[in-house]
Amino acid sequence: WAYAPRALHEAITRKHGWFWVALRTDTVVGFAHYLSRFDGQGELIRLYIHPDHQRQGIGRRFLAIGAAALIEANITHCYVSVGLENSNARAFYTRFRFKPHREHARFLGDQLIRLTEYIVAARDLLAASGTADQLSQSHLNSTTRPNISQR
Repeated sequence: WAYAPRALHEAITRKHGWFWVALRTDTVVGFAHYLSRFDGQGELIRLYIHPDHQRQGIGRRFLAIGAAALIEANITHCYVSVGLENSNARAFYTRFRFKPHREHARFLGDQLIRLTEYIVAARDLLAASGTADQLSQSHLNSTTRPNISQR
């Protein structure tokens, strides 16, 4: 639904990165892709939750898991770029301590997309999104919480 299968295959098999999927039963309901940038910092380059499964804590869990992986890899900061018009995503990242860093543009096909790049310290992201212990006691119970696994 959100990305072409070829692009996702490349993301899953890419070195210097992490890719997680959220499964409910045997259905993928979301995924997150982080990578180690050329400057030694981290970047969340894909975070997608199917609309029927949004606002259930899945995005928060992806942020916590990603922050923990970045910290374990001795990466101190995480970046994410968000479309200027995407107010929901901008509000989501702001809630988890991301701060605007710079504006830039990127081509998507033949369209020029204006973006804001946000930055957060990996430790601040982990604190804001919750530890594994806190997440296990969240409002989601074990029958509704999707299984998130690394690919």
